Amino acid sequence: PVAVALFSSVLAQQPEGRGSVHVGFGYFEGAGVYSENQALIPSNFSAQLGLEAHLLRRSAVTGTLGATLRMAAARVGFGADDPDPLTSGFRPQHLNVFARMAGTHITATVGFVVDLGTDIFQTDPDPDPDASFSFLNSDMQHAVHFGLSGEAQAGPARLHGSLDGFLTLPKSYTSTFGETPGGAGGLGTIEGEIDFGDQIVLRAGGGYRLGVAEVGVDLAYAVTTPGEHVYNFSGSPVEEVREPFESRYLVSLIPYLFVTPTNSPFTFRLAAEAPGGAWSEHVPHGITLAGDNQTKVRLPLSIRVGYGF
Repeated sequence: PVAVALFSSVLAQQPEGRGSVHVGFGYFEGAGVYSENQALIPSNFSAQLGLEAHLLRRSAVTGTLGATLRMAAARVGFGADDPDPLTSGFRPQHLNVFARMAGTHITATVGFVVDLGTDIFQTDPDPDPDASFSFLNSDMQHAVHFGLSGEAQAGPARLHGSLDGFLTLPKSYTSTFGETPGGAGGLGTIEGEIDFGDQIVLRAGGGYRLGVAEVGVDLAYAVTTPGEHVYNFSGSPVEEVREPFESRYLVSLIPYLFVTPTNSPFTFRLAAEAPGGAWSEHVPHGITLAGDNQTKVRLPLSIRVGYGF
């Protein structure tokens, strides 16, 4: 009977109203990287604004169009006491435009992520003369997003899971450098293509409802496929360089508190989780359990406030 109840109630509660808007903030502080270079100490602050509109409403299906704009500031230092860390500044990271179809058993999402992040290959003057950057706050790549998710309710308990894939598009660039200090000559023009790899995220968890609040925990497993940076110098001599990026993964535990006040259009979510930054912007960073070639996190935190209309 329990199994039947769980199966029959998967996504039985579809979104209410005409849509919703939300704001969110996230922060994580790194404790090194799972690789040979343990001295890199990254951190990331992000803010986002999202809007969803439920345009199709049927008894068994809800169709939604939405968009989320994320801003981010990424920083990395060589050791915790680096006096001059590399920083991206607080700038747009990406715009995620998506369509979602929620049925009685499963939700499917497809979207396109427009990268708006810092371009470290930029050779034109910075459009903001009062700001400068020396590091990237995204992977500099547009991406196609596919997602599947589901949940099951049994009394006050809820089980949920999701699988998301972000298929990144390689970034092509051309950078021109002039004379170096001392008159040693410039590097000339550098042409190349960079791909940090695709990102796949599997999440599963459960929560228990206590009054207007749900307390729960997720387990997130994120994998980034191998990538490659191929470029050549047009100076003398012309040289092609190929730099492979190894695959990486991260396993995180994400406790959360979700509050839906009675007869209120507002929702609140507090979690030990923050969105990724720099070259892993789609990876959820929770309490780090294991990983390889990926950031270890010691202080992840996010808050999200939603308003339904």
